[in-house]
Amino acid sequence: MTQYKLEYLKRSLYLSKKTTGDNSLRTETEIIDILLTRCALMEEYQKQHDISDQFYDWRMDQNIGTEAYTL
Repeated sequence: MTQYKLEYLKRSLYLSKKTTGDNSLRTETEIIDILLTRCALMEEYQKQHDISDQFYDWRMDQNIGTEAYTL
């Protein structure tokens, strides 16, 4: 995965969470909280299903490093 594609995916996630159900804009803090919660839920799911190694291998195959998880 190229840096361009990674940035595109991060921006898409960000934009999809920018508005609420009633089309009002969320604050930056609300958006960050949503994305951090999603990341925490994904990590907990990996632990419960013991797939952390598989996810790490997949990330390395896709050339996604730890920089993808920094804000």
